[in-house]
Amino acid sequence: MGFLDYHCLSSAEINDLIDVEVLTSISLTSLDELLIERIARWKNWDIDFICNLLLLSQIIERKIADTPTSNSFEILNSFYALSHDYGYIMTFDGISAEFIEFMLRNYSREAFESVEEVLLEISKSFFSTYR
Repeated sequence: MGFLDYHCLSSAEINDLIDVEVLTSISLTSLDELLIERIARWKNWDIDFICNLLLLSQIIERKIADTPTSNSFEILNSFYALSHDYGYIMTFDGISAEFIEFMLRNYSREAFESVEEVLLEISKSFFSTYR
């Protein structure tokens, strides 16, 4: 039996996952086909979603700013419940000391590069190295 696949969620994917699974403000069919496929695999326990907590906090902050009646605590609890209550596999990456050491040892960011893109690239490399 092989290792469980994993996918590091981008900000857009975290946003879409919250909209579909937590807020139910959009339908699954309105998403990108690749994300629809990944969500199906996730719900079948075939893939681990890696969710960077920094990106998650930025998404929730934006949602609260866009819809002042939204409750960040409820959104966050419902998002965590996807893993805790429903058993879907999601790793919440809080950028550990090991991650920072790995990043500093192996990467440097050019000024023109997006912080998010570099962070996702480092996360993919980190999780493939330490899994």
